[in-house]
Amino acid sequence: MSRLFLLALGPLAALQIAGCATAPAQGGNVAQGAAPDTATAANVRQARRFIEHMASRDTAAAFALLCDTASIWIAGRGTLTRAEARSLYDGATTLFVEGPDFEIFGVTAAGDRVALEVNGRALLANGRLYQNTYHWLFVFRDGKIEQLREYNDTAAGAVAFEGLGGR
Repeated sequence: MSRLFLLALGPLAALQIAGCATAPAQGGNVAQGAAPDTATAANVRQARRFIEHMASRDTAAAFALLCDTASIWIAGRGTLTRAEARSLYDGATTLFVEGPDFEIFGVTAAGDRVALEVNGRALLANGRLYQNTYHWLFVFRDGKIEQLREYNDTAAGAVAFEGLGGR
């Protein structure tokens, strides 16, 4: 197929011709058109469990999914030890009147890496509604979370949590 013909069809048509998916399935998927291997599927379940535990404010259960030597990096905070991150998350949960509610809208996984795209919202003690979009990257070792990277809109957090002392 000529390059000129593909340009005339547009980029989405070119992707379809090349066999690429043009839109992810609702909630994302593990690998376009392929069943995940057992370890990858287990890692996806663990990552989802982490988010579920955080949504229920059960940081003890969430952190039980991490290795003892886990490395946690949070946008605006940098790299934290497991204990520092646990303290930060515990402190933040005390500031919620309702929530947090998390909606996972994208999942990408390969081998020991799982990426979750998540919308979150919570009503805070100061009356503000905190809404943010997150990208959590999990790296697993032997079924446990070895590395966790939380990307989020730090400006949204700063405005919502202003005057509360946490997060």
